[in-house]
Amino acid sequence: MIRQALDNPDNPCLDGITYEALVEKQFVKAQVKPLFPGKLRTPSGKIELYSKLMERKGYPPLPTYVPLCEDEKFPFLFVPGPNHNFLNSTFSHNEKHVQMEKAPKLHMNAADASALGIADGDAVRVWNERGECELPVSVGDDVLPGVVVSQGLWAGGAGGKRLVNALTPDRVADMGGGATFFSGTVQVEKIPSADGGEVHSADGSDEA
Repeated sequence: MIRQALDNPDNPCLDGITYEALVEKQFVKAQVKPLFPGKLRTPSGKIELYSKLMERKGYPPLPTYVPLCEDEKFPFLFVPGPNHNFLNSTFSHNEKHVQMEKAPKLHMNAADASALGIADGDAVRVWNERGECELPVSVGDDVLPGVVVSQGLWAGGAGGKRLVNALTPDRVADMGGGATFFSGTVQVEKIPSADGGEVHSADGSDEA
């Protein structure tokens, strides 16, 4: 496969680069011009790991952890990430893509779930001061403790329930004015059934 990928006479950048040459020399310099010829458009003309410009504007001059703003006071960092079968909300109405994705879920660390008495497949209420939604939980070690992840923007909630967009912040970032969709926090709690038991929802629908 490597030989085949490098066998492209129409690409002059690969001239002289072969599998055999890489095995012998460990690296071969490509025939390309520098990505940044001359000086960079920074005050120093170099890549600035320590930015004096950032410092003058009142920002940390080095990459620094900045806690969320004070109104984000719930215990779990909420990440409404993408999934592999939708493109944001696009294709979420398509039956084929819905079948591949199966159902919306909230991914939660096993230690966090255990502390709250939540088991894999339980239906939970995910909420903060902006809104709430209901999702089945997928418990495991795929996410860090203190973090919950919901993948994909679904076309509609079960029983008319609201979706994860109700939970995301609408403020702008402190630098650059960008979105802060992944900088919100939530609380998670198990949904009791009508008879006082627990609701289990492995397929995304609530069961009394």
